[in-house]
Amino acid sequence: MPLYWTIDSKERLFTAVAEGQVTVDDAMALLDAMTGSGAVAYAKLLDGRAVTTAMSGDDLLSVCARIRALHENHRVGPLAVTSFFITGLRPGQFSAIHLLSILVLVSLARGLWLIRHRRIRAHAIHMQALYLQALLGAGLFTFLPGRMMSQVLFSQTPTLGFGCAVFVFGAVYWYWRRQILRLELS
Repeated sequence: MPLYWTIDSKERLFTAVAEGQVTVDDAMALLDAMTGSGAVAYAKLLDGRAVTTAMSGDDLLSVCARIRALHENHRVGPLAVTSFFITGLRPGQFSAIHLLSILVLVSLARGLWLIRHRRIRAHAIHMQALYLQALLGAGLFTFLPGRMMSQVLFSQTPTLGFGCAVFVFGAVYWYWRRQILRLELS
């Protein structure tokens, strides 16, 4: 089985390691073990550095639906994905993914600080910005020259394609930011 996990009830920690090809049955077995052992509310650490998926889109959707149901029916603990150990792009060195990981952690800490200080509106805006930046940032990186989406859509002019993607994503972010400022002023 390509998924291995340990449950530490004293530390309230669920640790999982994924290696090789993970199927929908493997993922469901992990969720069954987590639910059956009462570890849904534990902190979770998932190491997926060496995983490949054998799931179709429908399989992945069913796993996500199951996780969503857990969120609705249980108190769910935090999840840490070990992106800081991804070194596939530059073995032994840090890359852009590590900067993004740090940005996300700092932004989450800021969001928690805002909500703890009862600045609910600022918290909502900050979390929406983090979400939008994550979507736009990830989308933008797929259009870098040499990446698959760039080759598919802009095979003849990859740099121009990336420039167009920057413009479109920048326009979307500008429009969103403008709407937020309107709400803050009203």
